[in-house]
Amino acid sequence: MQHSPQKITILIIIVLGAFIGILIFKNSQEPVFSTPSESIMTPVFLGSLSSAKMFAGTDLCVPAYLPQDYYFSQGSLFTGKQEKTQLTFQKGSDVIHVFQGKSIEPPPYFIQNGEPAPVSIAGNAGTWIPGTFRNQVPEKPFNQIQWSDGIYAYWIQSSLKKDDMIKIAGSLTPISDELIRQIPGPQNIGT
Repeated sequence: MQHSPQKITILIIIVLGAFIGILIFKNSQEPVFSTPSESIMTPVFLGSLSSAKMFAGTDLCVPAYLPQDYYFSQGSLFTGKQEKTQLTFQKGSDVIHVFQGKSIEPPPYFIQNGEPAPVSIAGNAGTWIPGTFRNQVPEKPFNQIQWSDGIYAYWIQSSLKKDDMIKIAGSLTPISDELIRQIPGPQNIGT
């Protein structure tokens, strides 16, 4: 008795579906999907600083100083056990990433290239990690600065020089409507 290819395909789909169903429901005591607080971070896209303020709240800090021609391009709020925000400011292909969270994991291995050096950010001890050419675009290695104010941890990545990054870090200010209006970006289109 021969079976047509369509019948065999349908039979395979039915068997696979049953197998997947058994795997999912084999232990009804365990949840199939984790809640955001149990899972790895779930991002919420922030298309403007106004939406960042709305979702992240007024404890969110943004730079009051940005080098000329940089603008807010996007952000993300990561929820879960290690909630944090990431704001990205851009000038052409150059970017500044600003992270803030109650607990921020150590920088990824590809960022830890240069020799760490101590810095002071608004009176708080911090670390400057210069980028090197290893695993990065040779003409624009990513530098990093990180510190904590005792409440939040901060982390800034950019190809900017150390002095500019320290100036940006020192200018972080709780978000306000006035500050939002001063920073170029989509929140100011049509204003």
